[in-house]
Amino acid sequence: IEAIVGFMIIAFNLTQLYFFRNIRGFREKRLLQINIIEDLKDEMLIIMNWINPIFNTA
Repeated sequence: IEAIVGFMIIAFNLTQLYFFRNIRGFREKRLLQINIIEDLKDEMLIIMNWINPIFNTA
């Protein structure tokens, strides 16, 4: 249980680090973190379902 809680804390800290270091004006724009996370998730799903024509074996 301690390891799981530790991983959750690390994931939270990395997410916060990403928001405040890589997104310019995060606080000034008053962006919601959940909206950014949902956008990242949607983009990841689009990339994972993309069929690369170079490696297409069909």
